[in-house]
Amino acid sequence: MVSTLLLFVNRLPEEAREEECDKDMRKLVYLLGLLFFMACGEDAKEGIIPEPDVPYDYSEFGGYHVKDTVGYDMATLEFYSSNDTAWIYAIKGQKVWFGMFNDNTKEQITEWKASSSEESDYTSSFLGNPFKVGDKYVCFMKIAPELYKPFLLKEESAISLKEREASWGSENFFSVREFGENILVYHPHFYGNLLYSSEGVEVINSVAFQDDPESDNEYLSGFKNDKVWFGIYENGELREEYTGENVYDRNIKINKGYGEYEEYFVKALSFGYSSGLLKTEWGYVFYPTIKDSESGGYIHDMFFCNGGKMFPVFVGTYYLDIRNWYDGSVLMGNKVVFSPEGKRLIEFEDNDLGDDRMLSVFCKEPSSYTHIIRLMHARMWADYTVVTIDKYDLESKNSLWSVNVDALGECAVNSKFVAKVLGKDKNIWTMEVSVISFEGQEKISNFKLNTDTGEIIYL
Repeated sequence: MVSTLLLFVNRLPEEAREEECDKDMRKLVYLLGLLFFMACGEDAKEGIIPEPDVPYDYSEFGGYHVKDTVGYDMATLEFYSSNDTAWIYAIKGQKVWFGMFNDNTKEQITEWKASSSEESDYTSSFLGNPFKVGDKYVCFMKIAPELYKPFLLKEESAISLKEREASWGSENFFSVREFGENILVYHPHFYGNLLYSSEGVEVINSVAFQDDPESDNEYLSGFKNDKVWFGIYENGELREEYTGENVYDRNIKINKGYGEYEEYFVKALSFGYSSGLLKTEWGYVFYPTIKDSESGGYIHDMFFCNGGKMFPVFVGTYYLDIRNWYDGSVLMGNKVVFSPEGKRLIEFEDNDLGDDRMLSVFCKEPSSYTHIIRLMHARMWADYTVVTIDKYDLESKNSLWSVNVDALGECAVNSKFVAKVLGKDKNIWTMEVSVISFEGQEKISNFKLNTDTGEIIYL
Protein backbone atom coordinates (compact mmCIF):
# COMPACT_ATOMS: atom_id res chain seq x y z
CA MET A 1 0.00 0.00 0.00
CA VAL A 2 2.78 2.50 0.97
CA SER A 3 4.96 1.62 -2.06
CA THR A 4 2.03 2.20 -4.40
CA LEU A 5 1.52 5.71 -3.03
CA LEU A 6 5.25 6.54 -3.37
CA LEU A 7 5.24 5.35 -6.98
CA PHE A 8 2.25 7.57 -7.69
CA VAL A 9 4.04 10.61 -6.24
CA ASN A 10 7.26 9.95 -8.22
CA ARG A 11 5.33 9.89 -11.50
CA LEU A 12 4.06 13.46 -11.02
CA PRO A 13 5.71 16.20 -13.19
CA GLU A 14 8.75 17.79 -11.56
CA GLU A 15 7.22 21.24 -11.37
CA ALA A 16 4.07 19.93 -9.82
CA ARG A 17 6.12 18.06 -7.30
CA GLU A 18 8.00 21.16 -6.30
CA GLU A 19 4.89 23.33 -6.05
CA GLU A 20 2.82 20.87 -4.20
CA CYS A 21 5.52 19.28 -2.13
CA ASP A 22 5.24 21.47 0.90
CA LYS A 23 1.44 21.49 0.84
CA ASP A 24 0.88 17.82 0.23
CA MET A 25 3.77 16.35 2.12
CA ARG A 26 2.06 16.79 5.42
CA LYS A 27 -1.15 15.24 4.02
CA LEU A 28 0.77 12.32 2.62
CA VAL A 29 2.57 11.68 5.85
CA TYR A 30 -0.72 11.81 7.71
CA LEU A 31 -2.36 9.43 5.26
CA LEU A 32 0.53 6.99 5.42
CA GLY A 33 0.39 7.00 9.18
CA LEU A 34 -3.34 6.36 9.16
CA LEU A 35 -2.98 3.45 6.74
CA PHE A 36 -0.18 1.99 8.81
CA PHE A 37 -2.28 2.18 11.96
CA MET A 38 -5.25 0.50 10.29
CA ALA A 39 -3.09 -2.30 8.89
CA CYS A 40 -1.52 -2.97 12.25
CA GLY A 41 -4.94 -2.96 13.93
CA GLU A 42 -6.29 -5.65 11.57
CA ASP A 43 -3.25 -7.81 12.19
CA ALA A 44 -3.73 -7.43 15.92
CA LYS A 45 -7.38 -8.49 15.69
CA GLU A 46 -6.50 -11.61 13.78
CA GLY A 47 -4.24 -12.67 16.59
CA ILE A 48 -6.94 -12.47 19.33
CA ILE A 49 -8.67 -15.76 20.35
CA PRO A 50 -12.30 -15.07 21.44
CA GLU A 51 -13.45 -16.53 24.72
CA PRO A 52 -16.39 -19.01 24.49
CA ASP A 53 -19.92 -17.80 25.47
CA VAL A 54 -21.07 -18.95 28.89
CA PRO A 55 -24.33 -21.00 28.46
CA TYR A 56 -27.39 -19.44 30.13
CA ASP A 57 -28.44 -21.25 33.26
CA TYR A 58 -32.14 -22.17 32.70
CA SER A 59 -32.43 -24.01 36.00
CA GLU A 60 -34.73 -21.35 37.42
CA PHE A 61 -37.11 -22.16 34.53
CA GLY A 62 -36.94 -25.87 35.24
CA GLY A 63 -34.36 -26.34 32.52
CA TYR A 64 -36.73 -25.16 29.79
CA HIS A 65 -35.17 -22.80 27.24
CA VAL A 66 -37.29 -19.71 27.63
CA LYS A 67 -36.52 -17.42 24.70
CA ASP A 68 -36.84 -14.15 26.60
CA THR A 69 -35.78 -14.50 30.24
CA VAL A 70 -36.35 -10.88 31.26
CA GLY A 71 -39.22 -9.56 33.37
CA TYR A 72 -40.52 -12.71 35.08
CA ASP A 73 -41.85 -12.81 38.60
CA MET A 74 -40.08 -16.05 39.49
CA ALA A 75 -42.38 -16.67 42.46
CA THR A 76 -45.33 -17.13 40.09
CA LEU A 77 -43.80 -19.88 37.94
CA GLU A 78 -46.01 -22.97 37.57
CA PHE A 79 -45.20 -26.07 35.52
CA TYR A 80 -47.27 -28.83 33.95
CA SER A 81 -46.19 -31.55 31.53
CA SER A 82 -48.06 -34.25 29.64
CA ASN A 83 -47.47 -36.29 26.48
CA ASP A 84 -44.03 -34.84 25.67
CA THR A 85 -45.34 -31.28 26.02
CA ALA A 86 -44.58 -28.95 28.91
CA TRP A 87 -46.44 -25.81 29.94
CA ILE A 88 -45.21 -22.90 32.03
CA TYR A 89 -47.39 -20.22 33.57
CA ALA A 90 -45.92 -17.03 35.03
CA ILE A 91 -46.36 -13.32 35.47
CA LYS A 92 -44.09 -11.51 33.01
CA GLY A 93 -43.99 -7.74 32.99
CA GLN A 94 -46.99 -7.77 35.35
CA LYS A 95 -49.04 -9.70 32.78
CA VAL A 96 -50.13 -13.33 32.56
CA TRP A 97 -47.80 -15.38 30.35
CA PHE A 98 -48.00 -18.97 29.06
CA GLY A 99 -45.26 -20.92 27.32
CA MET A 100 -45.41 -24.29 25.57
CA PHE A 101 -42.24 -26.41 25.33
CA ASN A 102 -40.99 -29.69 23.94
CA ASP A 103 -40.55 -31.75 27.09
CA ASN A 104 -37.72 -33.75 25.52
CA THR A 105 -35.55 -31.03 23.98
CA LYS A 106 -36.67 -28.33 26.46
CA GLU A 107 -36.99 -25.91 23.53
CA GLN A 108 -39.77 -23.33 23.50
CA ILE A 109 -42.49 -23.97 20.90
CA THR A 110 -44.64 -20.89 21.34
CA GLU A 111 -45.90 -18.40 23.93
CA TRP A 112 -48.96 -16.32 24.77
CA LYS A 113 -49.27 -13.13 26.80
CA ALA A 114 -52.21 -11.20 28.24
CA SER A 115 -52.76 -7.68 26.94
CA SER A 116 -53.28 -6.15 30.39
CA SER A 117 -52.15 -6.71 33.94
CA GLU A 118 -55.63 -6.98 35.48
CA GLU A 119 -55.41 -10.76 35.83
CA SER A 120 -52.04 -10.90 37.59
CA ASP A 121 -53.12 -10.22 41.16
CA TYR A 122 -53.40 -13.86 42.25
CA THR A 123 -51.34 -17.03 42.37
CA SER A 124 -52.37 -19.87 40.09
CA SER A 125 -51.78 -23.54 39.45
CA PHE A 126 -52.62 -25.69 36.45
CA LEU A 127 -55.87 -27.63 36.77
CA GLY A 128 -54.73 -30.11 34.14
CA ASN A 129 -53.71 -30.47 30.54
CA PRO A 130 -54.99 -27.57 28.39
CA PHE A 131 -57.81 -28.35 25.95
CA LYS A 132 -56.95 -28.06 22.26
CA VAL A 133 -59.71 -26.54 20.11
CA GLY A 134 -58.64 -26.17 16.49
CA ASP A 135 -55.48 -24.08 16.45
CA LYS A 136 -56.24 -22.67 19.92
CA TYR A 137 -56.00 -23.87 23.52
CA VAL A 138 -58.10 -23.31 26.63
CA CYS A 139 -56.17 -23.59 29.87
CA PHE A 140 -57.79 -23.73 33.33
CA MET A 141 -55.90 -22.21 36.26
CA LYS A 142 -56.92 -22.73 39.87
CA ILE A 143 -56.90 -19.29 41.48
CA ALA A 144 -58.65 -20.04 44.80
CA PRO A 145 -60.33 -22.99 46.54
CA GLU A 146 -63.14 -24.17 44.23
CA LEU A 147 -62.55 -21.24 41.84
CA TYR A 148 -61.01 -21.58 38.38
CA LYS A 149 -60.00 -19.14 35.67
CA PRO A 150 -59.97 -20.31 32.02
CA PHE A 151 -57.72 -18.63 29.46
CA LEU A 152 -58.12 -18.79 25.71
CA LEU A 153 -54.67 -19.07 24.12
CA LYS A 154 -54.90 -17.79 20.57
CA GLU A 155 -52.04 -16.77 18.28
CA GLU A 156 -49.84 -14.79 20.73
CA SER A 157 -52.60 -13.65 23.10
CA ALA A 158 -53.77 -15.09 26.43
CA ILE A 159 -57.43 -14.02 26.68
CA SER A 160 -59.04 -14.13 30.11
CA LEU A 161 -62.45 -15.84 30.24
CA LYS A 162 -65.04 -15.74 33.01
CA GLU A 163 -64.19 -17.41 36.32
CA ARG A 164 -65.95 -20.70 37.08
CA GLU A 165 -66.82 -22.41 40.36
CA ALA A 166 -66.56 -26.15 40.94
CA SER A 167 -66.72 -28.02 44.23
CA TRP A 168 -63.84 -30.16 45.40
CA GLY A 169 -63.67 -33.42 43.46
CA SER A 170 -65.68 -32.15 40.48
CA GLU A 171 -63.11 -29.78 38.99
CA ASN A 172 -61.95 -32.40 36.50
CA PHE A 173 -65.37 -32.45 34.84
CA PHE A 174 -64.73 -29.20 32.99
CA SER A 175 -64.78 -29.66 29.23
CA VAL A 176 -64.23 -27.51 26.17
CA ARG A 177 -65.91 -28.11 22.80
CA GLU A 178 -66.06 -26.39 19.45
CA PHE A 179 -69.43 -25.47 17.99
CA GLY A 180 -68.91 -23.93 14.59
CA GLU A 181 -66.67 -20.90 15.11
CA ASN A 182 -67.57 -20.76 18.80
CA ILE A 183 -66.10 -22.42 21.89
CA LEU A 184 -68.18 -23.88 24.73
CA VAL A 185 -66.67 -23.94 28.23
CA TYR A 186 -68.83 -26.43 30.07
CA HIS A 187 -69.33 -28.18 33.39
CA PRO A 188 -72.18 -30.73 33.56
CA HIS A 189 -72.94 -30.23 37.26
CA PHE A 190 -72.85 -26.44 37.60
CA TYR A 191 -74.63 -23.49 36.04
CA GLY A 192 -72.83 -20.68 34.26
CA ASN A 193 -71.69 -22.48 31.11
CA LEU A 194 -70.72 -20.04 28.37
CA LEU A 195 -70.38 -20.10 24.60
CA TYR A 196 -67.57 -17.80 23.42
CA SER A 197 -66.57 -16.51 20.02
CA SER A 198 -63.13 -17.45 18.69
CA GLU A 199 -61.99 -14.06 20.04
CA GLY A 200 -63.08 -14.91 23.59
CA VAL A 201 -66.21 -12.73 23.51
CA GLU A 202 -69.27 -14.12 25.32
CA VAL A 203 -71.96 -15.08 22.80
CA ILE A 204 -74.44 -17.22 24.79
CA ASN A 205 -74.64 -17.51 28.58
CA SER A 206 -76.21 -20.12 30.89
CA VAL A 207 -75.74 -22.77 28.22
CA ALA A 208 -77.24 -26.28 28.39
CA PHE A 209 -76.72 -28.82 25.64
CA GLN A 210 -77.84 -32.29 24.66
CA ASP A 211 -76.59 -34.80 22.10
CA ASP A 212 -79.04 -36.56 19.79
CA PRO A 213 -78.36 -40.32 20.09
CA GLU A 214 -80.14 -40.95 16.79
CA SER A 215 -78.20 -38.49 14.62
CA ASP A 216 -75.19 -36.18 14.50
CA ASN A 217 -77.24 -33.31 15.89
CA GLU A 218 -76.48 -31.40 19.08
CA TYR A 219 -78.90 -29.00 20.74
CA LEU A 220 -77.89 -25.95 22.76
CA SER A 221 -79.99 -23.53 24.79
CA GLY A 222 -79.19 -20.39 26.71
CA PHE A 223 -79.62 -16.63 26.73
CA LYS A 224 -78.45 -14.29 24.00
CA ASN A 225 -78.71 -10.58 24.79
CA ASP A 226 -81.09 -11.57 27.63
CA LYS A 227 -83.41 -13.39 25.21
CA VAL A 228 -84.08 -17.13 25.10
CA TRP A 229 -81.90 -18.80 22.46
CA PHE A 230 -82.03 -22.32 21.02
CA GLY A 231 -79.55 -23.71 18.48
CA ILE A 232 -79.27 -26.92 16.47
CA TYR A 233 -75.81 -28.04 15.39
CA GLU A 234 -74.98 -30.81 12.93
CA ASN A 235 -71.46 -32.25 12.98
CA GLY A 236 -70.38 -29.21 14.98
CA GLU A 237 -71.78 -26.63 12.54
CA LEU A 238 -74.75 -24.38 13.31
CA ARG A 239 -77.71 -25.50 11.17
CA GLU A 240 -80.62 -23.62 12.78
CA GLU A 241 -81.07 -21.11 15.58
CA TYR A 242 -84.04 -19.46 17.21
CA THR A 243 -84.09 -16.37 19.43
CA GLY A 244 -87.04 -14.96 21.36
CA GLU A 245 -88.34 -11.58 20.29
CA ASN A 246 -88.49 -10.14 23.80
CA VAL A 247 -86.18 -10.01 26.80
CA TYR A 248 -86.91 -12.97 29.07
CA ASP A 249 -87.56 -12.09 32.72
CA ARG A 250 -85.49 -14.65 34.61
CA ASN A 251 -87.02 -13.63 37.94
CA ILE A 252 -90.18 -15.73 38.08
CA LYS A 253 -92.78 -16.80 40.62
CA ILE A 254 -93.60 -20.49 40.96
CA ASN A 255 -97.10 -21.35 42.14
CA LYS A 256 -96.70 -23.87 44.97
CA GLY A 257 -100.44 -24.10 45.57
CA TYR A 258 -102.53 -23.04 48.55
CA GLY A 259 -101.85 -19.42 47.68
CA GLU A 260 -98.09 -19.79 48.12
CA TYR A 261 -95.48 -18.68 45.59
CA GLU A 262 -91.73 -19.15 45.37
CA GLU A 263 -89.51 -16.49 43.84
CA TYR A 264 -86.84 -18.04 41.67
CA PHE A 265 -84.10 -16.89 39.30
CA VAL A 266 -83.82 -18.97 36.13
CA LYS A 267 -80.22 -20.18 36.08
CA ALA A 268 -80.43 -22.27 32.93
CA LEU A 269 -82.83 -23.85 30.45
CA SER A 270 -82.06 -27.52 31.03
CA PHE A 271 -83.52 -30.28 28.89
CA GLY A 272 -83.02 -33.86 27.78
CA TYR A 273 -83.32 -35.48 24.39
CA SER A 274 -86.36 -37.57 25.37
CA SER A 275 -87.85 -34.93 27.66
CA GLY A 276 -87.71 -31.24 26.96
CA LEU A 277 -87.50 -31.44 23.19
CA LEU A 278 -90.04 -32.53 20.59
CA LYS A 279 -89.17 -32.77 16.89
CA THR A 280 -92.02 -31.83 14.58
CA GLU A 281 -92.55 -31.69 10.82
CA TRP A 282 -92.05 -27.91 10.93
CA GLY A 283 -89.38 -27.49 13.62
CA TYR A 284 -89.17 -28.10 17.37
CA VAL A 285 -91.04 -27.59 20.61
CA PHE A 286 -88.55 -26.78 23.33
CA TYR A 287 -89.83 -27.11 26.92
CA PRO A 288 -86.90 -26.77 29.35
CA THR A 289 -86.78 -27.58 33.03
CA ILE A 290 -85.71 -24.57 35.06
CA LYS A 291 -85.80 -26.02 38.57
CA ASP A 292 -85.65 -29.56 39.96
CA SER A 293 -87.82 -30.57 42.89
CA GLU A 294 -89.34 -33.60 44.59
CA SER A 295 -92.35 -33.17 42.32
CA GLY A 296 -90.17 -33.27 39.22
CA GLY A 297 -88.65 -30.59 37.04
CA TYR A 298 -90.60 -27.33 36.96
CA ILE A 299 -91.43 -26.22 33.41
CA HIS A 300 -92.35 -22.57 33.16
CA ASP A 301 -92.69 -22.15 29.38
CA MET A 302 -92.81 -24.01 26.10
CA PHE A 303 -91.12 -22.48 23.06
CA PHE A 304 -92.41 -23.27 19.58
CA CYS A 305 -89.46 -22.97 17.17
CA ASN A 306 -90.88 -22.63 13.69
CA GLY A 307 -89.69 -20.89 10.52
CA GLY A 308 -86.81 -19.14 12.25
CA LYS A 309 -89.10 -17.66 14.91
CA MET A 310 -89.67 -18.59 18.55
CA PHE A 311 -93.16 -18.46 20.07
CA PRO A 312 -93.33 -18.75 23.91
CA VAL A 313 -96.27 -20.38 25.69
CA PHE A 314 -96.64 -20.26 29.48
CA VAL A 315 -97.46 -23.64 31.07
CA GLY A 316 -96.27 -23.52 34.71
CA THR A 317 -96.24 -27.22 35.54
CA TYR A 318 -94.05 -29.94 37.05
CA TYR A 319 -94.91 -32.49 34.40
CA LEU A 320 -95.49 -32.06 30.71
CA ASP A 321 -96.44 -34.66 28.13
CA ILE A 322 -96.49 -33.36 24.57
CA ARG A 323 -96.66 -35.21 21.27
CA ASN A 324 -97.07 -34.56 17.57
CA TRP A 325 -100.72 -34.40 16.65
CA TYR A 326 -103.07 -33.94 13.75
CA ASP A 327 -102.11 -31.76 10.75
CA GLY A 328 -98.84 -30.47 12.27
CA SER A 329 -100.40 -29.55 15.61
CA VAL A 330 -99.06 -30.47 19.06
CA LEU A 331 -101.06 -32.09 21.86
CA MET A 332 -100.13 -31.07 25.40
CA GLY A 333 -101.21 -33.00 28.45
CA ASN A 334 -103.72 -35.07 26.44
CA LYS A 335 -106.17 -32.17 26.44
CA VAL A 336 -104.83 -28.99 24.74
CA VAL A 337 -104.05 -28.79 21.01
CA PHE A 338 -101.64 -26.07 19.83
CA SER A 339 -100.93 -24.79 16.33
CA PRO A 340 -97.33 -24.73 14.99
CA GLU A 341 -97.20 -21.08 16.14
CA GLY A 342 -98.18 -21.94 19.72
CA LYS A 343 -101.83 -20.86 19.53
CA ARG A 344 -104.49 -22.88 21.37
CA LEU A 345 -106.72 -24.57 18.82
CA ILE A 346 -108.95 -26.72 21.01
CA GLU A 347 -109.13 -27.93 24.61
CA PHE A 348 -111.06 -30.84 26.04
CA GLU A 349 -111.24 -32.60 29.39
CA ASP A 350 -108.14 -34.36 30.60
CA ASN A 351 -108.18 -37.98 29.47
CA ASP A 352 -105.96 -40.99 28.91
CA LEU A 353 -106.27 -40.95 25.10
CA GLY A 354 -108.58 -43.91 25.16
CA ASP A 355 -106.58 -46.31 27.32
CA ASP A 356 -108.80 -49.19 28.37
CA ARG A 357 -108.71 -51.33 31.50
CA MET A 358 -109.74 -54.41 29.56
CA LEU A 359 -107.77 -53.75 26.37
CA SER A 360 -104.15 -52.81 25.72
CA VAL A 361 -103.86 -49.97 23.17
CA PHE A 362 -100.67 -50.34 21.15
CA CYS A 363 -101.28 -47.61 18.57
CA LYS A 364 -102.95 -44.18 18.82
CA GLU A 365 -102.93 -42.09 15.67
CA PRO A 366 -104.97 -38.84 15.37
CA SER A 367 -107.37 -38.59 12.44
CA SER A 368 -108.52 -35.10 13.54
CA TYR A 369 -107.88 -32.76 16.45
CA THR A 370 -110.36 -34.68 18.63
CA HIS A 371 -110.39 -38.21 17.13
CA ILE A 372 -107.85 -41.02 17.23
CA ILE A 373 -107.57 -44.39 15.51
CA ARG A 374 -106.77 -47.03 18.14
CA LEU A 375 -105.36 -50.52 17.66
CA MET A 376 -105.90 -52.82 20.64
CA HIS A 377 -105.68 -56.35 21.95
CA ALA A 378 -106.78 -58.10 25.16
CA ARG A 379 -104.66 -57.76 28.26
CA MET A 380 -102.82 -60.61 29.99
CA TRP A 381 -105.95 -61.96 31.72
CA ALA A 382 -106.82 -63.81 28.48
CA ASP A 383 -104.94 -66.59 26.68
CA TYR A 384 -105.78 -65.49 23.15
CA THR A 385 -106.88 -62.25 21.58
CA VAL A 386 -107.74 -60.59 18.29
CA VAL A 387 -106.52 -57.22 17.00
CA THR A 388 -109.25 -54.58 17.05
CA ILE A 389 -109.33 -51.12 15.45
CA ASP A 390 -111.71 -48.34 16.45
CA LYS A 391 -112.21 -44.60 16.10
CA TYR A 392 -112.30 -42.86 19.48
CA ASP A 393 -113.77 -39.42 20.24
CA LEU A 394 -111.65 -37.61 22.85
CA GLU A 395 -114.41 -35.13 23.71
CA SER A 396 -117.25 -37.61 24.25
CA LYS A 397 -114.86 -40.45 25.24
CA ASN A 398 -116.83 -42.88 23.09
CA SER A 399 -115.92 -45.28 20.31
CA LEU A 400 -117.55 -44.30 16.98
CA TRP A 401 -116.93 -47.60 15.19
CA SER A 402 -114.97 -50.80 15.80
CA VAL A 403 -113.65 -53.57 13.54
CA ASN A 404 -111.38 -56.64 13.92
CA VAL A 405 -108.36 -57.38 11.73
CA ASP A 406 -109.64 -60.81 10.75
CA ALA A 407 -106.61 -61.62 8.60
CA LEU A 408 -104.50 -62.00 11.74
CA GLY A 409 -106.90 -64.43 13.43
CA GLU A 410 -106.40 -65.35 17.08
CA CYS A 411 -103.06 -64.43 18.63
CA ALA A 412 -101.43 -65.38 21.91
CA VAL A 413 -101.95 -62.54 24.35
CA ASN A 414 -98.24 -62.44 25.24
CA SER A 415 -97.29 -61.73 21.62
CA LYS A 416 -95.56 -58.57 20.47
CA PHE A 417 -97.94 -56.27 18.54
CA VAL A 418 -96.64 -53.57 16.18
CA ALA A 419 -98.66 -51.23 13.93
CA LYS A 420 -97.35 -48.89 11.22
CA VAL A 421 -99.14 -46.24 9.19
CA LEU A 422 -97.46 -46.53 5.79
CA GLY A 423 -99.36 -43.74 4.08
CA LYS A 424 -102.33 -41.38 4.31
CA ASP A 425 -104.57 -40.19 1.49
CA LYS A 426 -107.17 -38.06 3.23
CA ASN A 427 -109.39 -40.59 5.05
CA ILE A 428 -107.79 -43.68 3.44
CA TRP A 429 -104.80 -44.99 5.38
CA THR A 430 -102.43 -47.75 4.33
CA MET A 431 -101.43 -49.79 7.38
CA GLU A 432 -99.34 -52.78 8.40
CA VAL A 433 -99.84 -54.81 11.58
CA SER A 434 -97.40 -57.50 12.67
CA VAL A 435 -97.78 -59.98 15.52
CA ILE A 436 -94.74 -61.91 16.78
CA SER A 437 -95.34 -64.78 19.19
CA PHE A 438 -93.10 -65.51 22.15
CA GLU A 439 -91.68 -68.45 20.16
CA GLY A 440 -90.75 -66.09 17.29
CA GLN A 441 -93.50 -66.88 14.78
CA GLU A 442 -94.70 -63.77 12.91
CA LYS A 443 -97.97 -62.88 11.21
CA ILE A 444 -98.29 -59.73 9.08
CA SER A 445 -101.37 -58.06 7.60
CA ASN A 446 -101.36 -55.14 5.16
CA PHE A 447 -104.58 -53.28 4.42
CA LYS A 448 -106.27 -49.99 3.59
CA LEU A 449 -108.49 -48.46 6.27
CA ASN A 450 -111.30 -45.95 5.75
CA THR A 451 -111.06 -43.83 8.91
CA ASP A 452 -114.60 -42.48 8.44
CA THR A 453 -116.38 -45.83 8.20
CA GLY A 454 -113.94 -48.46 9.50
CA GLU A 455 -113.98 -50.41 6.23
CA ILE A 456 -110.88 -52.61 5.73
CA ILE A 457 -109.55 -53.69 2.32
CA TYR A 458 -106.77 -56.28 2.64
CA LEU A 459 -103.79 -56.02 0.30
